[in-house]
Amino acid sequence: MIDVERRRVVGIEVLCADKKRRFLPFGVVELRSDEIAIASTLTLLDESQLAFYRRHATTLRALRQDLVEIALQDVEIAEDGEIVSLLLLGADGVKRAEAALLGSPASSWSARPT
Repeated sequence: MIDVERRRVVGIEVLCADKKRRFLPFGVVELRSDEIAIASTLTLLDESQLAFYRRHATTLRALRQDLVEIALQDVEIAEDGEIVSLLLLGADGVKRAEAALLGSPASSWSARPT
């Protein structure tokens, strides 16, 4: 989930071994080069515990749907959860755009080649 106003990742949806999707608050993760590490599975939240996050954040999927005309593909994040840039798909391939555009109307977005 993403806090658009602050341009930060607040959590990650995780598919667990029991095939259930749970929410992992970003503040408890350690990003490594090829994995996300957590100290305890007790930090994983189920559906009933997500009300706070739903009030204060949106999902990347919902953001993609809202901004379908500019084809948001993904976001790049720093280790602290800050959204560094947006990856947009255009007619000439994927381009990188400034994360500051998250709070502005989609019509004002511009991208540069990656």
